[in-house]
Amino acid sequence: MITKAIQACIESCGSCEKICTNCADECEKMGGMGDCVKLCRECAAACVKHSGNLTVHDRSHTESCIAACEACATECDKGADHMDICRQCAEACRKCAEACKFAEASVPTYTDHAVAVYSTHDVAEEAVRQLSKEGFDMKKLSIIGQDYHSEERPIGFFNSGDQMWSWGKFGAFWGAIWGLMFGSALMFIPGIGHVMLGGYIIGALQGAFFGGAFGVIGGALTSLGIPENSVVQYEKDIKAGSFLLIAHGSEEEVKNAKSILSSTPTTRLDSYSTDKVLAGHHH
Repeated sequence: MITKAIQACIESCGSCEKICTNCADECEKMGGMGDCVKLCRECAAACVKHSGNLTVHDRSHTESCIAACEACATECDKGADHMDICRQCAEACRKCAEACKFAEASVPTYTDHAVAVYSTHDVAEEAVRQLSKEGFDMKKLSIIGQDYHSEERPIGFFNSGDQMWSWGKFGAFWGAIWGLMFGSALMFIPGIGHVMLGGYIIGALQGAFFGGAFGVIGGALTSLGIPENSVVQYEKDIKAGSFLLIAHGSEEEVKNAKSILSSTPTTRLDSYSTDKVLAGHHH
């Protein structure tokens, strides 16, 4: 999931990397500016690593990028009066650090997840309605399930906006739910078919899409902290035509969501934490 804040951060990192590289090159030619060259090179490398891995679900390089930018800005300030490139570099580094801080503060992270499996789209939709009725934040939901399409394509699309292209056998179902969630995707997965995904999991899906031991869906679920044995079962459920509804949030929020979902006709209902697997509930 690439939000506006994350996109702005990625763009700032790209600009900062270029200016830092130019500054390092110029200062290296001048001689006697070893600290500036070193910090500019380190900042450029940090920006590349950060922007290349930054998603909702992977912000592991954010702090190191901010620290590198701030250190480089402080050093470049020393040469800003007599070297324009140093002045530009200091400004770019500060802008990048602020963009990184804003992206970090604007993206929610959820420690707990409740996963409900439904045999049909009708009962899955009713579960979504029940959560909405009880006041659960729809932006903290994800849903995964098969759709049916006449053409087989190796990959579909991602859409992080508020609208979604809808087609297939369950077009009305997906159309009714998608407007409540944040982000959507459709793709053809060999061995499963066309799979529709929506909500918070799109960020995890993006990371999983570029590789991993599991398939695309498995990689996304694993990144949420769901254990491998459960992931394997969920992939089987999806392949069999079931729908996965996932509620994300704090321990208390997920406990509440699980309580609501327990009154719906699930075929399986489990909850997980990023640091431990909570006791599962099975029907």
